[in-house]
Amino acid sequence: MNLLNDMNTNKDLDIENTTIDEKLEKNDLTIDEFSDSREAIIDEKLDVNDIQTDENLEWLNQLKVNPIPKLMDSKNSLIHYKLVNYIYRLLPNDPLYKKTLDELKNDFHRVGNLKTLDQLNSTIESNKDNKMSIYELISLVKTLSELYDYFCHNRMNTIKKSFYYIFKQQREDGSFPYSFYLNVYIIEIILKYNYEHNKFAEKSIRWLIRQQNSDSGWGNANGKSDIWVTLKVLNACSYHSIMQNRKRIFKGADFILNHYLDQNNGGVVSGDDIWTKFSNKHFNKDSFRGGILKILEVFNRLGYTKKNEKLNNFLNIINKKQRNNGYWYDDDIETQYHQELITDKVLEIFHNYYSTKKRIIRRYKIKAGGRTSAKKPTFSKTEISSYLSNEE
Repeated sequence: MNLLNDMNTNKDLDIENTTIDEKLEKNDLTIDEFSDSREAIIDEKLDVNDIQTDENLEWLNQLKVNPIPKLMDSKNSLIHYKLVNYIYRLLPNDPLYKKTLDELKNDFHRVGNLKTLDQLNSTIESNKDNKMSIYELISLVKTLSELYDYFCHNRMNTIKKSFYYIFKQQREDGSFPYSFYLNVYIIEIILKYNYEHNKFAEKSIRWLIRQQNSDSGWGNANGKSDIWVTLKVLNACSYHSIMQNRKRIFKGADFILNHYLDQNNGGVVSGDDIWTKFSNKHFNKDSFRGGILKILEVFNRLGYTKKNEKLNNFLNIINKKQRNNGYWYDDDIETQYHQELITDKVLEIFHNYYSTKKRIIRRYKIKAGGRTSAKKPTFSKTEISSYLSNEE
């Protein structure tokens, strides 16, 4: 059975199957032989009457300016979708939810990146043994990272194929034949796309955990652990249900908090100004940026709350950096598109830390044929804010 048509079945992996390991190492592995097994995280939303209350959004009153009406007037379909999905938590049967989802699927950034990914796959397929140059690898991971933000997933054939080529580069110990920070870059995107429990993904994350330094960080910045490489490792682990709860990960988190405002000289990105930067792009070393905004995002997925004094201080710092137009952005960010993306990210993080009622996330096993053990969801009538109703 061809993997590209069968990625959603729940096959048990033979962990002791050395034949596949040997073929992978020799780059003789075919797509038919590459298998994957995983649990799916089903995001089941609460009744909208429970989650869409004034109390749930009262944190907006802390802001100097509420930027949501302005963002809803944006031409950016990704912003619209994230607002109705992560802030207002509309249900999938809501007309506005459906409208923004259709806009997102047809967004020219999303469509263009899918075409780019197809072209990259074709180039790699034509290479001997599907070997990738560093440029091809970085381009592939960058494109996958952008598509993840546009809610693409590992059931899409083009994306399955890309990960097949990525795993073909893997060494026997679980690492990839590139620099350490590129390994972190690769493993993060693997776990983002929910390849937890895939045999090759598990080898990678376990190899990465073993690279932790004695000071509890990862990487190297003039003899010390690299702050931003460490944060990237924590981010990768935050997408792994087992690793995110390991003591090693919380020690790594302590390393980050204990080195606040350090220069990180000689690291993947250096200078104390990195702490105050909001921008976090997809390409290579730029993806390691993001400062305290990125720290808040990663730590929230690791289970930290605003009760942590340092994180609460970070939230207050970001709140004070809101511009008079209601947006957050760095001084060198000129395009409105990127200003909107950063502002939307700030709102999402504030909502995760300040919202009094949380979305329920439950785990279900994927059965053969793509069915789950979950009952079919039932939906109540939705009510949205008056200006959102006008947008509909």
